[in-house]
Amino acid sequence: GDATYDYKNLRGGGNIVPAYEPVISSDIDDMKGARDEFYADMTGDGYADFYIGRIPVRTKEELGNFVDKLISYERKDLSGYWRSRYILVSDDEYNAAGIPSEMSWHLPYVDYIRRNLTLPFIEVREVYEIKYGSPGDIVERGREAKEAFIKTFNQGGLLLTFYGHGNPVQLTHEQMLLLQDLPKLKTSGKPPLTMFFSCKVGAFTRLDPAHGIAEYMAVQDQAIASIASTISQFVSVNDYYGRYIHNLINDRRIHPLGEIAQDGKIYYSLTYYTLFGDPATMFSLPLPDSSLQVQVPDSLEIGNINYAVIEEGTPTTLYHLNILHKPTEITYVNSTVRPSVTYTYLGENSPIFTGSFDIKILPDTLHFFLPVTADTGYGALMGITRKEGNKFLSYEIYPLHFIKGTIGEDKKGPSIKFFIGNIELEDTAEVPLNFNLRVVLEDSSGINLYTVFGTEKGIMLHMDNQFIDLRPYFEYYKNSFTKGEVNYPMEFEFSQDKDISLIAYDNLNNMSVKNLHLVIREREFSVSNILAYPNPVKNENSGVYFTFILSKPSWVEIKVFTIGGRLVWTSGRRYFNQGFGKIYWNLRDNFNDNISNGFYIYKLECKNEEGRKFEIKKGLLIAK
Repeated sequence: GDATYDYKNLRGGGNIVPAYEPVISSDIDDMKGARDEFYADMTGDGYADFYIGRIPVRTKEELGNFVDKLISYERKDLSGYWRSRYILVSDDEYNAAGIPSEMSWHLPYVDYIRRNLTLPFIEVREVYEIKYGSPGDIVERGREAKEAFIKTFNQGGLLLTFYGHGNPVQLTHEQMLLLQDLPKLKTSGKPPLTMFFSCKVGAFTRLDPAHGIAEYMAVQDQAIASIASTISQFVSVNDYYGRYIHNLINDRRIHPLGEIAQDGKIYYSLTYYTLFGDPATMFSLPLPDSSLQVQVPDSLEIGNINYAVIEEGTPTTLYHLNILHKPTEITYVNSTVRPSVTYTYLGENSPIFTGSFDIKILPDTLHFFLPVTADTGYGALMGITRKEGNKFLSYEIYPLHFIKGTIGEDKKGPSIKFFIGNIELEDTAEVPLNFNLRVVLEDSSGINLYTVFGTEKGIMLHMDNQFIDLRPYFEYYKNSFTKGEVNYPMEFEFSQDKDISLIAYDNLNNMSVKNLHLVIREREFSVSNILAYPNPVKNENSGVYFTFILSKPSWVEIKVFTIGGRLVWTSGRRYFNQGFGKIYWNLRDNFNDNISNGFYIYKLECKNEEGRKFEIKKGLLIAK
C-alpha cells in the first residue's frame, strides 16, 4: 500500500501502509524523507534485518494490474533478446544555474558501469543527454533527450540505470522525463528493473503528486520494480551504490529484488533508498546455457552469408540469435565555454543481426548475413538465448573475428511494403490518428541493421523533414535472414495530410525508397479482435488471457458469469492506452477458489475518456 504524511487520512485514499519519517515535513525540497527500513529493523541498529519492499498501490485495480504483471514477468511470458539489454541514462554537464561544472559527475559514473561492470553479451542502449541538442540549450536538449528516452524505453530492457539530478516529478534540469510523460512509456510486457541513483525520485509520501516517478513506474506497467531515494543524496553515494548492485548481478545467479536493493544499502550505510516492488521477485541476467554447444568459423565474412552450427542443445526450442558489433570510443566536446569541456565514453555495441530460429533436429545450422559496413577485426559478440521453463538462458561466443568477404552480385535494394494490420497500403491511405505502421522488408542479402555511412542508417523513416531511425523496430521473421518487418507506432494530434518515405538498405548497401501519402483522420471509438486464449482451457495449470484492440484509450473491465447468470469473477476497471490490451485470469473466482469445468460467459465492458461505452459477451469453455 501507498503512504502519505496525511496520517489521519483526511484527504483519503493514500495512507494505506503509513511511512516512518524521522522528521515530518511537507516540503518537497526538504532534506528529510521516509524510510521503510524501520519496519524490518528488529535489532534497533537502523538497518533492515530482512528484505523489505513497498508496493505503493492505492486501489484493488492497481494491485490486480501489479500482480498480473508480476506473474507474467516471472513466467517469462515474453522471451527475446530484450532480456539481455541494459538502458543506461545520464544527465549532462550543466547544473541548475546553467553552468557546465558537472562533467565529472553523472556521465563518468554511468561510463564506469558501461566499461567495467557490463558483461560483453549485454546489449547496451545509451540515453546520454550530451548526445542531444546543443550545449547550453536547455529546451532543445531536453526535448530531444525526452524523445530518445521514450523510444528507447518502449523497446524493452532488463535493466534501466539512471544517474543525474531528479525529484519525484522530474529527471534532469533539462526535463528529460516529467511525471506527465509516464503514460507514454509502454513496455508491452517487457518491464525493466528501474534504478534511479539521484535525489528524491523515490519520495513517496507527498500528497501531490499521489505517485512520483519511481512509484508510478512500479505500480503501472513501466517497471517490474523501482529503486530510488526518498531524500537528497551525495553523488559519490549514488555512484558506489550503483556499482555495488551491478557487480552483484554480474555473478549471473538468481537474486530476489530485496537482496539486490538491500545488501548495498547496508554496505554503504544507506537507509533512505526504497525498493518499490515485491522483494521476493526473482531477477537475474540470462543464466549460462551449459547444455549448448555451438561451432562458428574462425573468421566471419562481412558482406556475405555466414553460419553457426548448433551441435548440442535442446531441440523443439525457439533460439534467439543476436550479433553485437564491437563498441567504439566517442568523444564529446562542448566548445561553447572556455576552457572547453570534453569527455570520451564507450559507445553502444549495436546489433548487426537479430533473428529467431525454431530448432527441430540437432545438429542444425543457423544462417545470417553480415553488413559490408561492419568493422573488420576482433571485438564483436554472438549471443544465443532461449527460454527453458521460467528461466532465460544464454550462450555467448566472444570475441568474433570479422574479415572482408567476397561481395555478391546483388545490385537491387530491399522490397518495401506498407501495412496497417494485414491491409497493404498503396500510394495514398486513410489512417487514424494513432496506428501501428507495419513495413515488410525483404532482400536476398538481408537488411542492414548497422550504420551505412555517416549518419545514414540501414532503415529510416523520413517525415516532417526529419529522419527517424527504424532499425530498433525491425525483426526478422522466424527462420529467416532475408525477410522481416518494422513495427513503428505513429501518433498524431489532429487530422491532416502527410507524406512519408521509407529508406532501406540491404547488407551490400543497395538502397530502396518507397513513398506513402497519409490522409490522417480521427475515427470513432471501437473495440476489435476480442479473444480469450486459450479457449477451450484444457490445462489445469493454465490461465486465460482476454485480449482486445482499442481505437482510443479506455477503461476496460472483464466479468465472467456462469451459464445461469451468476457472477464468478471480475477484473475490476483497468485503464489501457489505444492499441492492444490484455487482462489475465487465473481461473479462480472472487473468493479465490478454483472454478469447476463448464461453459461460461465473459463480458467485456469499455468506457473511453469521452464517456462512450462498448460491451460484448462471448463464450468460454473450461475443460481441465
